[in-house]
Amino acid sequence: MTTLIPNSWEPLSERVSVARILKHDVHPEGLDFDRARFSGDATYEMPRDAGSLLSVLSGTLELATSEHKSLTLEAGTHVYLPPNSQPRLRGQAGTDILHACAPAAHRARGTHMMVRSDRFIAGCALAGRSLRWILTPQYLSRRAFLHHDRTLVSPRGEPLSWFHTTMFDARGLPENNEGSPVFKMSYNHRTEPNVCYEVKGSAHVRIAHHPYSESQAWGPWQTLTGDVTYHLCEDLDESEWVAGDGKTQEPRRNKHEVRILNGHVSLVCMHNPGCTGAERHSEGEYTGYGDLAEVLGTAEHLAHLERISPMDSVVDALSLALAMGQDPKTLAEWAAYKEGLACQQAVEADLLETLRLEGHGREQILASWVLGSSRWLGH
Repeated sequence: MTTLIPNSWEPLSERVSVARILKHDVHPEGLDFDRARFSGDATYEMPRDAGSLLSVLSGTLELATSEHKSLTLEAGTHVYLPPNSQPRLRGQAGTDILHACAPAAHRARGTHMMVRSDRFIAGCALAGRSLRWILTPQYLSRRAFLHHDRTLVSPRGEPLSWFHTTMFDARGLPENNEGSPVFKMSYNHRTEPNVCYEVKGSAHVRIAHHPYSESQAWGPWQTLTGDVTYHLCEDLDESEWVAGDGKTQEPRRNKHEVRILNGHVSLVCMHNPGCTGAERHSEGEYTGYGDLAEVLGTAEHLAHLERISPMDSVVDALSLALAMGQDPKTLAEWAAYKEGLACQQAVEADLLETLRLEGHGREQILASWVLGSSRWLGH
């Protein structure tokens, strides 16, 4: 399985080019991933009988469906479209979108459209706890759709998730075996296509060779640009999942490292199966999510769903109002959003202070990504 997929742009019309990234009959997510760019105002056709996920990476997109005559989607807006919603898209010059389509209606478990804007995902937080806008020392993750959201499922029937993520400059992070500071990840229970659309500075990724061990063998460093997808999915046979003592171990799919200097990488990624709750991270170790079989239905997971459900309703209502051209401030949900936004800012202030006390300089790199920074003015 190819781990680095460069975009191959093809003219779809005079003003629209498209890159076919993943194919439903080739890749394990079982979806068609396409990215489209608009050089001028133009329409764009999407499959009408399939469930889809859509993100606006830049520019402005007009969306009409069987339910909504006209929606205006700004950059950082994510949409789930159920089958037979009859989407009609029109992009302005400079608009860049990504969409993932299921090949058959049964792969869409949601029957209602959802619109989620990053600006309202930012307020999905409670006192001392971030729920969807997750800032860590390594990245900012805006979690548009999680395991419990009724969107698309994999060929195995497992819910998928859809994230908008920015990974930061690696300076000050723990070093790898080469002595370089890197972002260390090992999402052993999931595949993950990462569609990069913005890369500042120098950025590279390398993938570990199976089996994973103390004397790890690695693939070459591969350059990341805003025109590539790195797809984390080792093509393992199940016979390789058995340890030397004969005991079955979990498949280890995508141990990898990302090295970024003097910049950042922004991308949209899908987790298969979908994520829920918080990931596991320890300083110097490889970040990852646990096996869903050990998470779903636990008391901790049920408590997480109870906390996040009311905030989901707030995000949905305000995001749809914004897309419809309404003033979100006039909605009853606005007060809950502002309260959640204050909670998120408090969480981020605590993180910056913790990093300052650690003395590695990470707080300086994160300073421009916290909600109180100039980057999010008007957000």
